[in-house]
Amino acid sequence: MFSTNLWSLIEKDPYNPHFWTELVQVAEESQNFEGIVRAYEGFLHNFPLMHIYWNKLALLIKNKTSSPRESINTFVKSVAPNVLQFSVDMWYCYCDFINTFSVEFSENDVRSVFEQAISFVGNDYNSDTIWSMYINWEEKKGNIKNTAALFSVVLTKPIRNLEKFWESFEKHISRFPVEDVVTTEENNEIDQIVRDIIEKNDFSPSESITRVRKEQTLELRKRKYSEAVQAVSQKILYEMKIKRTYFHFQRPNESQLANWNQYLTFVESLGDINQTKYLYERALIPCSLCPEIWIRYANFILANEGQEFALSLLERAADSPLKADPLFIHLHGLFLESIGDSSGAGYLFEKLDLLAPSIDGIIYYAFRMIRTGSSPVDYLQKQLISFTEPIDITLICTVLSKLGKDIDTDLLISKCKTIPLALSLVIDQFSKNNCIADCIEVYKKFLFVDSPMSLENKQKIIPSYIRYLVKNKLSFADIRAAQQLQVEIEKQIRLSLLEERREETKNLNDLSDVMDRWIEFFQEYDSLPQDYLSKII
Repeated sequence: MFSTNLWSLIEKDPYNPHFWTELVQVAEESQNFEGIVRAYEGFLHNFPLMHIYWNKLALLIKNKTSSPRESINTFVKSVAPNVLQFSVDMWYCYCDFINTFSVEFSENDVRSVFEQAISFVGNDYNSDTIWSMYINWEEKKGNIKNTAALFSVVLTKPIRNLEKFWESFEKHISRFPVEDVVTTEENNEIDQIVRDIIEKNDFSPSESITRVRKEQTLELRKRKYSEAVQAVSQKILYEMKIKRTYFHFQRPNESQLANWNQYLTFVESLGDINQTKYLYERALIPCSLCPEIWIRYANFILANEGQEFALSLLERAADSPLKADPLFIHLHGLFLESIGDSSGAGYLFEKLDLLAPSIDGIIYYAFRMIRTGSSPVDYLQKQLISFTEPIDITLICTVLSKLGKDIDTDLLISKCKTIPLALSLVIDQFSKNNCIADCIEVYKKFLFVDSPMSLENKQKIIPSYIRYLVKNKLSFADIRAAQQLQVEIEKQIRLSLLEERREETKNLNDLSDVMDRWIEFFQEYDSLPQDYLSKII
């Protein structure tokens, strides 16, 4: 019954991770295989970047069927295009599975998975674990030539722990003839080098041709290895700052996003389109919920591969949890505007307006109206009525104050009556139109006795009221009245504080704390000028 209710909740809100994780937990506790598989598959349909759950599903199927082959289809789906094809974490799980159960598969089957893995993620800085697993598997199989070929490739890759692969290669070459640890091309090159040495009489009788060949092999490989080390040194600072390479339901923090953006900028500057695309795809796994990364990638694709591919990328983003994200819809709409698709942009912004009330969506839609020559004043004022949070009211008032005309000031005053910042925006609106009398009237509504604004907020506002009066050279009587009001407000605050202290003294549980606060009060009291004290006592 409980899981049925969860499924109904998911139907209403399919991208709510809390509902899904709760459903998966309930399914797992039920120990019902079909129910668990259904929950996992539904979860992965909406959140396909969860490599842990792909792996768990594959292992679940293997344990149920006792056949590792039944799990392969799950892994194949997990590394499909636009899923986790460029995830080292996912490929590692896949390779680890087929390596663990390799007796159930042919050598070609196992090798095929490893080859696919290194073809997609073999250049990734974190792919060293996959390379190590592949080399160890070939070594255990006694495939010397294949192992040598892998060393030949891995030592050219800018990956983590490259020095360990060099050490392993040195051990490998010491155990086998040179002919078995180099490629055909390398063997021909080494033969030519040795012939040149002999012809130049640089070869002494005491030297072993085998030793010279091994030395030249190491020298040849070391040149390529050094180039890879240099490439690692260029990217290692960015790599060391990456804290999460996998998908999570939360965006990376600002420092992580800044590092991804700096890394992308660096790789773009190298001019290698494929390398840059790979880094974007890799970044989109932990940053899948970051609209700005998607849009940046789309602009890169637009510049290098054309409009069709860029639009396809954004369609991929729109078929994800971002489909209801106001920022993504806004940026997607701006992208369409930039390429001249006004109708497509209009559709997206209409969709934005139809979403559940969101302050971000409202502001984005208002800016769209301004860009297309419409006035958003009526729209914003209509939306303002439904909001109660100070920050939301203030944001809408900010936009309204910039528009400067046809604004219902009574509505603004009623919504801003307890919000000092929003109040200042209302006053700013009157000031722009040189409506001095209206400004003074607004100040009075917020400052005088029947105002719902707190004493503390009145204390913050009244200095700006006095400055406004002086700036506009209003009568001395008005300025004097304002100053007297300031004194009265501060007197009320002091009396309120005094009453709080008196109430505290009724509580005898902690007299020392009460005495400390009274001493602090009198010290502050004694520090005030005497003429000021005479006004408020």
